[in-house]
Amino acid sequence: MSFVKLDRKLLTWEWKDDPNMVALWIEILLQANYNESRWHGEVYEKGSFPTSLEKLSKATGLTKSQVRTCLNKLKTTREIATESHGSHTKIIVIKWDEYQGFDADGRTGIAQDLAPKSQHYKKYKKARSKENILPVYDPSLNEEMSKEQEEELLELMKGQA
Repeated sequence: MSFVKLDRKLLTWEWKDDPNMVALWIEILLQANYNESRWHGEVYEKGSFPTSLEKLSKATGLTKSQVRTCLNKLKTTREIATESHGSHTKIIVIKWDEYQGFDADGRTGIAQDLAPKSQHYKKYKKARSKENILPVYDPSLNEEMSKEQEEELLELMKGQA
């Protein structure tokens, strides 16, 4: 996997207004394992990785003190947990699957968001026929309805008026 998801929840995250917290959080998401791995005889589950204050400081441009403060805040709000292992620290993203996981179809949330609009329309069309409700148009898909879909929607709206 060569990408991480940044959920729109980040826009309302309690630390959004703190650039140090945002920089460290994104660095943590980028460094966290997306599969289980082993390093120096230790198992690192997905969502965890070995690091140190020095490495995080170099990666983010923050001082060690700033990194330590940010890590403590992330622990306090239960975004991460840490385990000390002498020469390094294991960082664990507590809700890794929620942030980076896959849906029931094995697709990431991003893949689902990029699915063709016609699939969404078919789903709503099927639901509408069962429950006699209007289809839902999702503008976040950044696609326009086809002429046929618009006409059908207008007909349904006239019928329910």
